[in-house]
Amino acid sequence: MIETPVEYYYGETLRWSFGFDNPNKAAVLFACAVPLLWCVWQMAWRVHPIGLKILALLASASALSAAWYCLIMTFSRGGLVAAVVGLIYLIGHALWHRHQSTSGAWRSAEIWISSLLISLLVAMTVWNGLGSRSSEALGQDASVGNRVELWDSALQMAAENIHGFGTGKSGEQYMQWYQPLERHEGYRTMVNSYLTFLVEQGWLVSMVVWIVFGLFWV
Repeated sequence: MIETPVEYYYGETLRWSFGFDNPNKAAVLFACAVPLLWCVWQMAWRVHPIGLKILALLASASALSAAWYCLIMTFSRGGLVAAVVGLIYLIGHALWHRHQSTSGAWRSAEIWISSLLISLLVAMTVWNGLGSRSSEALGQDASVGNRVELWDSALQMAAENIHGFGTGKSGEQYMQWYQPLERHEGYRTMVNSYLTFLVEQGWLVSMVVWIVFGLFWV
């Protein structure tokens, strides 16, 4: 028997999954693509001659806008936050190293047009409704409250079992020993990749992995 794919909605709007079984998984792809395309946008300003520069700017702006639109159509708050944090880092890095940027009139043009592009992305998010969905997290959103409670327990679990509970057992152990008796939600993980890895693999393995990844930023 062929299983019917599960469809997710925000209100009456279908959340785009792009073939994944969950829109949040699709959001990961576009949340990674957005910062990369912003880098392409920044590099397009350094293309010569001017005709090729304009084509590169149009192409990179279109690709960035398309990726952002696909991201917000997943209605994933986590994906939106990840993409925004990535953009803030890249923009901050560019401003910090602005002496390496373009010079003269092109520098002013880059700042102003980049600001307009950011405004377009913000306008798309507001129009889409993902902005209001994200603001609900500041209110009485139960899913957010549950995650805070879950993550707090994850730190307790990691402290009480420094060697880890084993691969794929974090959600099971949480529900068995740490979940409040009045709560009945089911979990497979800690709903956070880093905390899940820490709880399942323990501190030693996690620290080794973090150090290895940290070496890429040195």
